[in-house]
Amino acid sequence: MSELTIGILGGGQLGSLLCLGAKKLNINTVVYCDDNDAPAQIYANDFIFGDYKDKTKIQDFINRVDVVTYEFENIPFETLDLINQFKDVKPKPAINKIVQHRLYEKDFINKCNISTTRYVSIKEKSDLNANIKLIPGLLKTCRLGYDGKGQYKLSNPSDLENLNIDFSQEYILEKMINLKKEFSIILTRFGHSIHSVYEPIENEHENQILKYSKIPAEIDEKIVSKAKDWASMPVGSTGKTLWDIKQEDFNFPAPLDMTNVSVNYDTDWLLNYYETGDIGDVFRTNVRQALRTAEPGFSFNFFDKEKETLRNACTEVSSADDSDVCNLGSINMANIDSIDEFRDVVTVASKFLVCGLIRAQVPYEKVSETRQKNSRIGLGLMGMHEWLLKRGYKYEMVDELKQWMKVYETESKKAADEHCDRLFLNRPKGYRAIAPTGTISILAGTTSGVEPIYAVAYRRRYLSDGTKWKHQFVVDGTAQGLIDSGIDPNKIESAVDLAADPERRIKFQHGLQKYVDHAISSTLNLPAWGSELNNEDKIVGFANLIKKYGPGLRGLTFYPDMARGGQPITSVPYEEAHSKRGVVYEDNSEEQCLSGVCGI
Repeated sequence: MSELTIGILGGGQLGSLLCLGAKKLNINTVVYCDDNDAPAQIYANDFIFGDYKDKTKIQDFINRVDVVTYEFENIPFETLDLINQFKDVKPKPAINKIVQHRLYEKDFINKCNISTTRYVSIKEKSDLNANIKLIPGLLKTCRLGYDGKGQYKLSNPSDLENLNIDFSQEYILEKMINLKKEFSIILTRFGHSIHSVYEPIENEHENQILKYSKIPAEIDEKIVSKAKDWASMPVGSTGKTLWDIKQEDFNFPAPLDMTNVSVNYDTDWLLNYYETGDIGDVFRTNVRQALRTAEPGFSFNFFDKEKETLRNACTEVSSADDSDVCNLGSINMANIDSIDEFRDVVTVASKFLVCGLIRAQVPYEKVSETRQKNSRIGLGLMGMHEWLLKRGYKYEMVDELKQWMKVYETESKKAADEHCDRLFLNRPKGYRAIAPTGTISILAGTTSGVEPIYAVAYRRRYLSDGTKWKHQFVVDGTAQGLIDSGIDPNKIESAVDLAADPERRIKFQHGLQKYVDHAISSTLNLPAWGSELNNEDKIVGFANLIKKYGPGLRGLTFYPDMARGGQPITSVPYEEAHSKRGVVYEDNSEEQCLSGVCGI
């Protein structure tokens, strides 16, 4: 571990990401936060709980770190100024003093010749009457306002008559503009020479509050090229571009280097659990946080897999090599009638993936070298739940499925090894990885990956024209096909049904993992009690459930109902959805966010 220790003020989402980034660079982190349940403590090397004005605890924090940064702007300036007397604070406290105050911020930006909407300082009500020309406008508190808080929309001068606010604090009045789209461009600078420009982000708002952000942004390519050209970006005084640097050092940071939030548990954790019977406070905290926000996921890499880390966004592929790649493909089990046909398909599919190792182009030489060394493929499956339903089975590891999985395990390795030998390639380091197949399963008209049908019928919410929520009632296509074949819709088990019995879902994935040498990407649906965090006994019980099956899994993620704001689909009775299909409804319901972490 590096001797450098970074102190981070604030322990929220951004603090968590800072800690994760520091770990990749072998840098220690100490998080100071006034929230005892701050999620960043999970990822930090050390955590201090205390008020930001507690000088005794702040001094203790100073003594433990080499340099200090902060994850959000509302850290008291006096605290930052005190810390800066002993340890460097980045960005400087003077900068934070500007961004804490909307008026100071607007003045500073305009002095840099960057235009903003028209604005004026408001100290008393008479100032509003003197600036009628800025109405329609938005009246905002200069400090501590965010996500629509401390904001008042003034559509016309008559709104001033009913305005009742406390003028003991400062305000700013901004002229309202017709906003077509909002984009965020994030730039980072390392010292005075190296900088990066990140992918443009498009933001959608509802009632003055950010509803979601999306990448890639729907933006004219000419605008993008002006804002960002990372491949040709000069790197310091090297005379090289970022592309050139990446060819030499694949781990050099680039704008699009991203990973999911997942916590790995290694052999030490497993052995300690076996020895003591205790899963540990960190594990329990992770479970509680995941139930609150659907993050983080859980990764289990024990013994010979210990040096492997997740290598793709859906977390089903892992490798010990930092530049490894995997050629993925999936078989639709639902369309295969017999085990003999399945054997033939597995053989052909495995050979096809091996051929992809030769034909697929990769951007960097180091990736090419690692691919040649490992020849990693990942033959996956989809349509498994439809396969079970067609045969009258419940969502369980029945004997017939075990027989098919044995064929999947043995024939994929046999076919891939033989084909690699024939083509003078190294034999694969991995053969089978089950991805979620969220998109391709829709194209194939079957259930995704090894997931159960989410719901036989559901209400789908969507944003129309970027301004209005609407909803439609939908019958799952796969479910409808089964219903048309004579299956009772009330007898089709779904993820919603199985949410009440999470052990069945975990046990099913645990049984499948025996046949998969990479991992299985599958999200466990849970009832709303997880996001509400109103039942400690259930939370503890769920942690013990993960403990029970974790040693036989490679990874696990779960989603409690209503864990994120803007949840797009909600289960409804089949009869209701069937009778209302094809009709678009205006959605006037209020957004819910039971967890307090409303979604993007």
